[in-house]
Amino acid sequence: MSKKTGAWILWLGIGGLLLGAAGVTLAQVSTHFDLHWSLLSGGGGNRSSTTYQVDDMLGQWVMWDSTSTGYQIAPGFWQGAIVEVEAEGDAYEDDDVCGRASTTATDGTAQTHTFHDEGDTDWVSFAAEAHKTYILEVNNVGANADVVVMLYDVCDAAPLAYNDNAFGPTVRLEWDNITVGTYYIKLIQSNPEFYGEGTDYDLSVSADAESPSAPRSVRAGPDNQTLVVQWERSPERDVVGYRVRWGTNSGGPYSGVDEVDGADATYYAITGLINATPYYIVVHARDFSGNVSPPSVEIGDIPQPSADTTQPAVTIKRPTTSAVYTTTVARLTISGECSDAGGNLSRVHVRNTTNGAEGWDYTLSGNIAQFSVESIALDTDVANTIEVTAYDTADNTGMATLVIHRLSGLNGAVVIVGGHDDLYRLQARIDYATNRAYRVFMDAGFGAEDIYYLSPTPQDADEDGFTDVTTTTTPARVHAALQWAAARVGLDVPFYLFMMDHGLVEGFCADGCDASEQITSEMLGGWLDELETTSGCNLVNVMLEACHSGSFVDQYNASGGVDFAKSISKEGRVIIVSTGRDNLAYASAQGAYFSDAFFSAVASSASLLSSFNYAKTSVDTTGNDQTPWLDDNGDGAFTAADGSYATDRYVASYFGSWLPEIVGATLALSGEGQGTIHATVTQGDEPLGMVWAAIYPPSFVEPTETTMELGIPLVQLQVQPSGSYAVTYSGFVEEGVYRVLIYAQDSGGNQALPKLAVMRDEVVYLPLIIRE
Repeated sequence: MSKKTGAWILWLGIGGLLLGAAGVTLAQVSTHFDLHWSLLSGGGGNRSSTTYQVDDMLGQWVMWDSTSTGYQIAPGFWQGAIVEVEAEGDAYEDDDVCGRASTTATDGTAQTHTFHDEGDTDWVSFAAEAHKTYILEVNNVGANADVVVMLYDVCDAAPLAYNDNAFGPTVRLEWDNITVGTYYIKLIQSNPEFYGEGTDYDLSVSADAESPSAPRSVRAGPDNQTLVVQWERSPERDVVGYRVRWGTNSGGPYSGVDEVDGADATYYAITGLINATPYYIVVHARDFSGNVSPPSVEIGDIPQPSADTTQPAVTIKRPTTSAVYTTTVARLTISGECSDAGGNLSRVHVRNTTNGAEGWDYTLSGNIAQFSVESIALDTDVANTIEVTAYDTADNTGMATLVIHRLSGLNGAVVIVGGHDDLYRLQARIDYATNRAYRVFMDAGFGAEDIYYLSPTPQDADEDGFTDVTTTTTPARVHAALQWAAARVGLDVPFYLFMMDHGLVEGFCADGCDASEQITSEMLGGWLDELETTSGCNLVNVMLEACHSGSFVDQYNASGGVDFAKSISKEGRVIIVSTGRDNLAYASAQGAYFSDAFFSAVASSASLLSSFNYAKTSVDTTGNDQTPWLDDNGDGAFTAADGSYATDRYVASYFGSWLPEIVGATLALSGEGQGTIHATVTQGDEPLGMVWAAIYPPSFVEPTETTMELGIPLVQLQVQPSGSYAVTYSGFVEEGVYRVLIYAQDSGGNQALPKLAVMRDEVVYLPLIIRE
């Protein structure tokens, strides 16, 4: 934690002299200092502690000294001088740059580090084998440490992976290594203002030697000389396949064995069996490192010709129930419903007959089941014929088809800007939000050549192993990016600008927050005018995610009207800001609450107006004083008259993603300070990624200084056997009213609207817990 001196230093020099003459010994204790004054015999020179050195200005000591944990103060005859000395670091310093990284073993041995001074960075290297999963863990974290972990294969490249756990002090990063070599870990403090005492942490690296759990819910369906075996997908992230073993002896030995590749490939047909002979089957899971799980529960069945001849029926519900669909995206999720009078549904196969792209859903059973197959690739400017085939365990099939026309690449240009403040506070949140925006535009049909990405550090937004950043962020380079865009847009050819930073009133911290490092609203407005004038573009769309971002719109002059020389507002120019002039915009578990929701709606094919409304609803649900604005009529304000342009603006007109939905959220107190938070969430196009709760205690007060941090507890809910999510939280210790909000996000980063939790057994919504 940073330490600050008090205004009592000169007083102490004089007061100490007077008290010394009287022969008095005193002690003074305050919140920040424990001051002990005692008689000295004189001296000269200087005195020091671990963090400060005190020089005698006149070379003659007065009779008193003052000490504290972080200071030692020895005044001179009339005054003392306090000189800050750089704090001594941990045993691995000087490791502030990649080239001086310390080394660690991969056997789980812990190293203790500390962020000893402001902006301290720790680098650690380790040697990795090929085809191994490595687990990077941060534990035993001090009270003032909030560690961000980043992994690199090359020092100056984009990170291979990073993690900062928003749900607690410990951090765990699992990484599947393909190539043997030396790798580098960068560890930084999320908020560099906190350093010194209480910022220690333990880092360990270990090669994965733990076996995955045994597959569950194994079942078999008989057919002629065949047993169709299915099971649930293993929950471990690093599972890469399964091993199926069978034989005629219960408990083994098993004479047959085969490998099934793919974590989602939870189906295998054992053929060539003898009808009317009992067979016994077990299934194992395999992970990336080659660890094999214990066997599943053994099941038995008897192959025999099936009497079932009923054909399953298929109904395609997403992306459309019509026979022809138009889109701009490169890949789509195909989902729907199957039914089977025989009651033995097994699996669904989706294939694009135009290019051969295909996928399976092996989770079906019974007589009615939902299916979803992700990421079916589409060709451009041709009719993509999609065949959806449902199978039952007797291999009876039913089919439905869909024709998808994918339009060629969109016209237009996108500029994405990630800024930073002087200390790079919460930079991982900014990086997440800008990377997410990059992926949404890419998924909508924009190519990498259509996107100009500025960020302080390399970023691999599309996770292809290469940086997607065009250049680092400075005001001049942002101006150059808009000039680049001007050559790519024109009449009815849109321009999109997304910028995120901490934010200042009337300023955006591009390369820091000093005046020369900021972009003012007047500068940005002039650059946008220049783009429109030189290109003729009439479809300019700007989204700012930052505290005080509304001050870029409502630039008031002395008479109370809008100073349009400074405001970026203009009729027909869609301006969306995450909060008002005097208001803050808050970071979420990974990015920022407003832009998380905004780009989720954009990904669902919503217009800019609908996306704004979705994000505003998400933010309004928190009850915080964050006030998103939309201005497109050029009056420099957010009023009911705005939205006539934004309602017809889209990132892509034929592009959609089905969002998850929180359908239920409850609270139940179960003991002193303890309660269970429960949520039911329906999946959208993609599997659910995480569900969490934001807990506002009775003592919560919104920050008054400019910050993205709310400082509230976030707790992650875990999936239950029923498919719902729950967590037991032991922090309900204050008397008064609690607010608990539930959030859900799929694996693609798309978020459901948050939901206020309901006290169980109550009829109406009560977003609170009252402790008496």
